[in-house]
Amino acid sequence: RYAVKLFRYMATLFGNSSEVRKVLKAKTLIEQREIYRSSIRPMLLSRILSSVLISQPRFLWAALGVPKNQLAIIESDYPSISGDSSSDGKILDKKVREQNRGKAVWQYMVDTLDPVVEQTLIGQDNHYYQVCMAGTYTPQCHPEYLDERSHKKLSRKDAFEGLRIHTDEIEEVVNRIRPGTLTVAVVMDSMDWFDPGSQAAATQIAKLNSALKLGGRVMLRSAGKKPWYIDEFEKWGFVAKREGVRENGGCIDRVNMYASCWTLTKTKGIPVEAVSRETASPEALEI
Repeated sequence: RYAVKLFRYMATLFGNSSEVRKVLKAKTLIEQREIYRSSIRPMLLSRILSSVLISQPRFLWAALGVPKNQLAIIESDYPSISGDSSSDGKILDKKVREQNRGKAVWQYMVDTLDPVVEQTLIGQDNHYYQVCMAGTYTPQCHPEYLDERSHKKLSRKDAFEGLRIHTDEIEEVVNRIRPGTLTVAVVMDSMDWFDPGSQAAATQIAKLNSALKLGGRVMLRSAGKKPWYIDEFEKWGFVAKREGVRENGGCIDRVNMYASCWTLTKTKGIPVEAVSRETASPEALEI
């Protein structure tokens, strides 16, 4: 919310409100790119703004929801993105990360925003950015569930009978699921939040293994191209497959906020009694 407000404030301050409207009304990618490159990009992707405000940990957390451990992943990925080294998913030393921070956050913003504008026509085909930039959807650009046909279907009394909404921690939700019954677990970017190498992360992975059927999948996204915990999943009986990665100026999807998307398929099981915060160990794996 704060990031969207900041964008609108900056657009007003720099006299770019009309340019934002022009982007949303653009009929072609060529037209959209020209407006973005000439006026909006210099405002949004200012290195000074990034260094002074956006790359500060407090702003990243309060405005963009980026916790310190996810920031560490972004910082640690930067050398590979800039061509200084290859990415192996390891978290770099804190001092090195802090030296990278300003450049790493700026590059992450570039890799997020530029491909969206270059490859998706926002006002016609990208309702995620349409609503952020204008504050509204339009008849031409809106989520599928707002279509008249979809709305009627979802308005039926029984439309959500098979849906269960969980607002608890993932680990607590998994504890309430009968072992070996879950087919798919979508955990989004929550694994990025764990301390690297922490027992808590290993325990959650172990409990996901316990809840899933053999062949069941965990689906996740990460701010890193190969986050450190992928190796942990593989230790705990999963086979990892990177379904998408943000590179060479491409979009991973129409939001493009994450650097990679993964599916992790359970190929080995863990006895329920072997899974606990204190004693979780991959030695308990069973084929």
